[in-house]
Amino acid sequence: MKRIICRIIALMLVVSMLPFAAADEAAPMTMSEEGIAFLKTLEGFTAYRIWDHTQYTIGYGSAVGTGEYPNGITRDQADALLRQMLDKLGAKLNNFISANHIALTQPQFDALLSFTYNIGAGWLSGCRLSRLLISSKFTEAEFASALGIWCHTGSQIHYGLLTRRIREAKIFLYGDYAGKTSRQYRYLVFRGNGGSVEMDVALYPQGSPYGKLPSATKKDRIFAGWQLGNGKMITAETIVSENGTATAQWTTQAPAAGVFKDVTKAMWFYTCVDELYNDHLISGYGDGTFRPNAKVTAGEALKVILLACGEKEQPAGAHWAQGYLELAEQKGLVSAEQLPDLNAEITRGLVAQIAAKRLGITAKGSGAFFDTQDEYAQALFEANILQGTADASGVRRFYPEQTITRAELSAIAYRLKNK
Repeated sequence: MKRIICRIIALMLVVSMLPFAAADEAAPMTMSEEGIAFLKTLEGFTAYRIWDHTQYTIGYGSAVGTGEYPNGITRDQADALLRQMLDKLGAKLNNFISANHIALTQPQFDALLSFTYNIGAGWLSGCRLSRLLISSKFTEAEFASALGIWCHTGSQIHYGLLTRRIREAKIFLYGDYAGKTSRQYRYLVFRGNGGSVEMDVALYPQGSPYGKLPSATKKDRIFAGWQLGNGKMITAETIVSENGTATAQWTTQAPAAGVFKDVTKAMWFYTCVDELYNDHLISGYGDGTFRPNAKVTAGEALKVILLACGEKEQPAGAHWAQGYLELAEQKGLVSAEQLPDLNAEITRGLVAQIAAKRLGITAKGSGAFFDTQDEYAQALFEANILQGTADASGVRRFYPEQTITRAELSAIAYRLKNK
């Protein structure tokens, strides 16, 4: 009797586990009707075969052999052919997703299948895009650029394909099938100017800083940065505003140091420090250093922010920065209670308050930062005065209670001055 009971219990345990085992494997995904409508819009309809760069296509861009459909195709036939091809490519995409334990939303699957329909399934075998998806750690710009690089016919950039990549990126990142409700993306085409470039095109969200830019190499030359067609140099801190072409600049000399021994042209804040120093808004130390990573005191922050906003030098009082504190109080920027010690390090939140109030700007929205709803930080973000820090997943933080470095304050003051 005991043996029978044990066998029954064992059988029940096995049976009870079956649904859970099946649930661990997600069902294969297929393209949504919204995705198919999007794909049809991109491809357009052709009733007869046409030569499309490397193959014959018909209907909604479906690849066919030379002897197929000699009398053309109807829209219903083209729809059926499209869905048949999407099923085949979707199976390959699903295998890739399953093998690498990637979780996708429906819009993300649609975007990747549209991309695969256009360029084939070869990208699944180990390109930059597939590696990003496997790692699941990437920023919006990194993903968009990894998708955008697939826009060539031969060695030439095809701008129609580049536009398509942007549309697909918007679906993946925002679920925006129409391409009108999400943030805009701009492209930069990179020219080596006799050298080799890491990538010749990249996509960036408009209104944000470029961040990491591609590298370039040239024999017997030192890379000196990227120059736009208008002659301006761009850095990681330059705000994205429009499409353009960036040309590599070369020199035979190592990047020259600026007025400070520890600040060179290769550093992201070089332009900010150089201009502020030449305008007598900041200074360094007696040993010729700027010490960009040193923390800023309340007195230093008040002086730099107020001078950058056009105020005049203030007379010293009991403390060398007393005049700046009194001026800030008069203008309602901050209270003495908030800054009881001018020699103490100041928080990023108070820097944002002083700067935003001095500019007289207020927040129009919210949600710029994951870790704070501070209205002053939001207002400065909207005005492109500060960007905060974005992690690998794209989550942006401001860290309002943390202190600020001399390099970070210089960047804010530079933007305030040029606002």
